[in-house]
Amino acid sequence: MSLSVFQMTGVPYQRRERLETALKMAGAFTTAHYIAWVAADPFSGGFKVIITGPSFQREARFENYDDLDVIREGVKAPISDDGWDL
Repeated sequence: MSLSVFQMTGVPYQRRERLETALKMAGAFTTAHYIAWVAADPFSGGFKVIITGPSFQREARFENYDDLDVIREGVKAPISDDGWDL
């Protein structure tokens, strides 16, 4: 199915498109539909991603300088542990 990015707050404009692409790539292999909310985390200087799905909610935290592959794998891991993956 997919992962839809519902909202992105506090993330710099220049980074949003690439970040959204990485998140969608993380959810591309799933059989269920997931939704992501992305918000800046002022205390750590990075951002957090809240992923929700069918009876599922997980949170992943990332640094601003993290590579998009790190972000994709960091979002993909909790979805895979959910048991809804292929």
